Amino acid sequence: MAIANTGECDYTLCHRGTEIHLLPNPHFGPGGSYGQGVCHFLRIAPGAATLIGFSPNAFARGGWSLIAAPGIIRGTIHDRLTVGNCDFEFERKPVEEAFNAWAEAGATHHGAMSTGDLREEISLLAEMMEIEGAVIA
Repeated sequence: MAIANTGECDYTLCHRGTEIHLLPNPHFGPGGSYGQGVCHFLRIAPGAATLIGFSPNAFARGGWSLIAAPGIIRGTIHDRLTVGNCDFEFERKPVEEAFNAWAEAGATHHGAMSTGDLREEISLLAEMMEIEGAVIA
């Protein structure tokens, strides 16, 4: 599954020894305009990672869903995309089943990614917050 970012990003995801570029964001206004803003482009290092979703959910315990999907970052795949992006492989297979479980758990379009396997930490945090927690594994 391709994951891309046009906003904030975690610089610790960057491949060591590569540069992080701030580029004009073509998605928000014409080039050179004050409202255009910037986006980050970095080459994302391969390794264990967790996709994290946090969403309001009227049907979930406490009205919220906190979702963790452990997997592996395979690396940056689109150098010409001009935003941070990577190839993420869910631990759960096949990808269609994993993504459907991700969406059915309440994840929305915007999520976060962090290095390492955080399934235990996310489950514990959901328990402490008294909200719905799910692990897609």
